Amino acid sequence: MRKEYIKYPFDLPIKISYLNIKNYPIHWHNSMEIIYVLKGSLHIKIDTDSFMLNEKEVEIINSDEAHEIQGNGDNKVLIFNIDPYFFSKYYKDINNVFFYTNSSNIENQNGIEYDELKILLSEILCEYVQKLEDYDEEIEELLRTLLYHLINNFHYLTHEKEELKEKTEQLDRYHRIAKYIFNNYNNNITLQEIAKKEFLSPHYLSHEIKYATGYSFTDLINLTRVEESIKLLLDSDMSISEISEEIGFSHVRYYNKNFKVYYGCTPLQYRKKNVTTEKLYENSKQLTELSLKDALDSLSYSLDNYSRFNFENKLWNVHVDMDKIIKPFEKIFKECINLGESFDLLIEDNKDILEEIQEEILILLSELDRVCRKNNIKYSLHGGTLLGAVRENGFIPWDDDADITMMREEYNRLIECFNKESKDFMLIESFLHMPRIVRRKFEEDTVFAWIDIMIYDSITEKNIPQKIKFGMILAFQAMCRNEVTIHLIEGKTHSALQMAAFKFAYFVGRPFSYEKKYNWYNKFCQNCLCGNRKYIHRSNDQLRGMKMLVPAECMNEYIDISYEGKQLMITKDYDKVLTISYGANYMTPIHDEANDDLHVHFREAFLKHLKLI
Repeated sequence: MRKEYIKYPFDLPIKISYLNIKNYPIHWHNSMEIIYVLKGSLHIKIDTDSFMLNEKEVEIINSDEAHEIQGNGDNKVLIFNIDPYFFSKYYKDINNVFFYTNSSNIENQNGIEYDELKILLSEILCEYVQKLEDYDEEIEELLRTLLYHLINNFHYLTHEKEELKEKTEQLDRYHRIAKYIFNNYNNNITLQEIAKKEFLSPHYLSHEIKYATGYSFTDLINLTRVEESIKLLLDSDMSISEISEEIGFSHVRYYNKNFKVYYGCTPLQYRKKNVTTEKLYENSKQLTELSLKDALDSLSYSLDNYSRFNFENKLWNVHVDMDKIIKPFEKIFKECINLGESFDLLIEDNKDILEEIQEEILILLSELDRVCRKNNIKYSLHGGTLLGAVRENGFIPWDDDADITMMREEYNRLIECFNKESKDFMLIESFLHMPRIVRRKFEEDTVFAWIDIMIYDSITEKNIPQKIKFGMILAFQAMCRNEVTIHLIEGKTHSALQMAAFKFAYFVGRPFSYEKKYNWYNKFCQNCLCGNRKYIHRSNDQLRGMKMLVPAECMNEYIDISYEGKQLMITKDYDKVLTISYGANYMTPIHDEANDDLHVHFREAFLKHLKLI
């Protein structure tokens, strides 16, 4: 079998390998692959394309694309295998979108979009190798940023036609046509059929397809058929005539003719040349695994602005041989600016950044409020957002996100309707972390902001049942963790008995998929935590939220409050909720001379968001 099924370590949606590659025969896999050459060069064949990938260049290989890699000399290559299921949670049509990098010319990867792609890959590698606290959350956040970057800069239709980015209607049409062709290439589809679907004339549509893809309609279909046939030739016992019929050619001679155009031989000759046993295929691989830590050291120059990169005990030795004749100095950076003391810049610049973030949060809150009011769903501002609404009539000066809370039954209703009714925003469900509302698509000048949703569940006031149910929630959370994060929480204030329980739950949950464990958790919450009880608690806020019990009547009635000039919902018993969270003097801001100018808060917010802007 030449189709490879990637196993993702640590329950992450990504696997990273650092290899010296001499030969990697034709194969395909169930993941998106990004190749980043750190040293040397590679010769790559993807379907019918063949090209050199040189040092410091990247290549994207989409899921199920047949490809072959041959290495020249002492190369060092990073390979990122990303689970497309993870991307599909944030972009549902991900399986019908193909990404493309221009590797045909050595000068083609000098754009800023490539620089940003390499920095993102370096930051993901950093989290993957260092495994600092909450590294899994950071990786997922970086992968979401990577997805938006790929969609905005490496979409197969816009990469060569930059002007299409501004013509969204035309881009959508091209995408629909390409999607239809790819999903129906094995049927007898015609130009007239597609033109009718798009309400266009066949002549005009033919011209548009040629413009968007560089191929005529017939050539595009035949190319798709030929490329897809490779997998059947190498990974099935079907005859040539059976394959020809399967991929949509009316006669085997047409299949032979078109195959020869692209591969220079007949399908039968290709099969005889490349067919092999699984054992011989594995033996023909010439791959040497290298240390990921060495790769991280090689990319440290890309992590200068990444706050979580651990620079401690890292020394760089620079050796210059003055007797060696070298070529003229060639800068690899775009600009070099001496900014002076960085902390001085943070003081004012962070205010501007936070203002942009807060403006985006207001847009998110307005959309949430619109959907909730339309569907009679009750929610309340929560945490620092609620405190700011009551005390400041808006944001606390350093607020860089928003918190809301709702009862589970209200949350379940929100899940059903939000993503259907909101065009520009989406609700991301999460079990281990907070559900969030974010933008669907980010423009170049859009800051990244979100709303955290904390879910209230009812619970008995009796001590023993409380502990049992708290323990069950923690068990579900431990089941979805991995060895590293289980190890990290050992340093927190947990007893030996609690840690033993966490580890036991983790090992129990290992054989099951994240989706299955998520469904179990949902059923537990709906069946065992909902109902009329004296107290409620935030079950998705781990220990802190679970132990902070709030009287159930606090979430019975809701009122409107002015928040930065917008009318939003809060609980009528906000005083009780804020007193439980912040104490009786919550209306009096805490004075700290060290924070008189809010420098510390702004600095923290800046570092948190810098990588996402």
